[in-house]
Amino acid sequence: MLLTIEEVITMGKEKFITVMLLLTALIGTGGRPLLAEAGPKQTLWVFNPSGESESAPGIFVDDLIKNVMISQHLPGPTLAGQFPHQRLEIIEAEKPFEAVNELFYKRGWTDGLPIIPPTLERVNEMLRGTDRFPTELVGVIEPMKGKATVEKIAINAVMAGARPEYLAVIITAVEAIADPDFDLYGVQTTDESVTPLLIINGPVAKDLNINYGFGALGPGWQSQPNATIGRAIRLVINNIGGAWPGTISLSGIGQPGKYTLCLAENEGANPWKPLHVELGYDRESSTVTALRAESVYNVFGEDLAELVSVMGSLGSRMSASRGGGCVGVLLGPYTAKALAEKGWTKDDVKRYLWEQGRIPISEWKTQSLIGKTIPEWAKQYAEKGSIPVVAKPDDIVLFVAGSGLPIPQHVYFPTWVQNIGPGKVTKEVKIPANWKKILGKDKE
Repeated sequence: MLLTIEEVITMGKEKFITVMLLLTALIGTGGRPLLAEAGPKQTLWVFNPSGESESAPGIFVDDLIKNVMISQHLPGPTLAGQFPHQRLEIIEAEKPFEAVNELFYKRGWTDGLPIIPPTLERVNEMLRGTDRFPTELVGVIEPMKGKATVEKIAINAVMAGARPEYLAVIITAVEAIADPDFDLYGVQTTDESVTPLLIINGPVAKDLNINYGFGALGPGWQSQPNATIGRAIRLVINNIGGAWPGTISLSGIGQPGKYTLCLAENEGANPWKPLHVELGYDRESSTVTALRAESVYNVFGEDLAELVSVMGSLGSRMSASRGGGCVGVLLGPYTAKALAEKGWTKDDVKRYLWEQGRIPISEWKTQSLIGKTIPEWAKQYAEKGSIPVVAKPDDIVLFVAGSGLPIPQHVYFPTWVQNIGPGKVTKEVKIPANWKKILGKDKE
């Protein structure tokens, strides 16, 4: 196949991707087919999901992690670092789906659940969900500083079971967690059980049917976008960023939210400004907000008293100890509506939670993790008998989600802080120019 420079320039992104992927595959096989019968065996071409080191071209994060495993005598995947150091790999097996899963699991490239093999065809199809070029660098993923290109993100999105139309949101979420203000390095190396919480706002949530109602935090038939978008981010962190449990990630116990923690705001049931509008974005813009969530506390109560009691416990000690970071508060529609009907504004709710949801000094002095010393920033409040869980009311990220049932159900997301960044990052989703075509609505 011979192409002139003019033909390459004018062929367009989709055709360029197809041609380059096919050439990459065929050059490595001498022209053998991508999926062929070889007796009882089938041949699959699968992409490498591992991140290439930002500082050392040709070196993958797996190589760096394996060196850590060897030098510090740490446990790890049985086939850590054992893979062809190239974009594509041939897998020949009677049951290729099972073979890829077993191989990727032993290399440390899964979250413990089955993955969708990132074949040439599937990744090519995933890339149709964006108009950004595959080689574009979206961000550098901590802690091992792997390069998250559009293609690498697409590979991990395929593995997570995401659909092509989700890719724009997944890329935006990667931009958010890669922002220094999120402090992904700290999140992925601490011994605390902290994970990204992703909140989706704007028209894209409706376009993709991202769940904001019943079971918004999962699981269920209605939560495929929530489950796979959040899972894709976990695989990006693990495979491109190299956050392998017990080797690099020192989270002693972990938490279920490390599989996925993603939902949309129920903007239709929010009597106040939705989160992205509060943060200065246009209502018709779509955004992803990433928070550092240490856990997920379900709270039930007719008013805010129960929520205040949970916030004002030692479960909030990490943010209270340093006065930084942002905690998340999810209000159910029933309570949000009731408060609004009483004349409460969103700022009123946040200030009330900030003033009432404080840790009593008597309780603070019983905890042993941080010590009994009163943090410098909190001494002015401690003189009055309690410590706020964050420095100011606006550090409480308040949003509305959940079903329309008349029940006062809420969720509190305490945060983790290491003195770096506020831990709240919002990025606007770059909607592809052919969005309607991607959604299959171009003929409407």
